[in-house]
Amino acid sequence: MHPLNSRSAMTDPKPQLAARSTPQEGEDFFWEGPYMVFTEAWHLKRGYCCGSACRHCPFGHENVPQKADRSAD
Repeated sequence: MHPLNSRSAMTDPKPQLAARSTPQEGEDFFWEGPYMVFTEAWHLKRGYCCGSACRHCPFGHENVPQKADRSAD
């Protein structure tokens, strides 16, 4: 197939993944000293547990390795 006839991510008519929005201070995160703390709203926008044992994780820390799971304390 000729390269000009092939589809690419730029020309494929299938829907592409939505671009991630920039977190908004106050709604998506707040500062606690030098630390940026993400809110539950931001985690829900992301849509999955990142595995970092975040304080406001609405997914029950499902991807947090057992050693780092803070909910067991």
